[in-house]
Amino acid sequence: MMGSDMIDLTQCPACPDRTGMPGRKSRSFALCKDCFEKYGEDREGWAPWLLFLVQDNDRIRYQNGHIWEHEVSVEDPNELNTRRTSVS
Repeated sequence: MMGSDMIDLTQCPACPDRTGMPGRKSRSFALCKDCFEKYGEDREGWAPWLLFLVQDNDRIRYQNGHIWEHEVSVEDPNELNTRRTSVS
């Protein structure tokens, strides 16, 4: 299984594009343009499988941000000072 740090959050979780690869999207959007047109923007109307995939991406995005802000590397404990000063 792939670790959460290897997931590309700019890939649409709901569709493959014409080449069989996931559609591209902005990190700030849940779906690509085509999927928003197909499924709508209201999450309450989405099928359970689609809602699960989007919520899982949201969880990964939150988790990665939390890790970046709070975890200290065992390999480089001085990294903590660099991260805390670079995160706004």
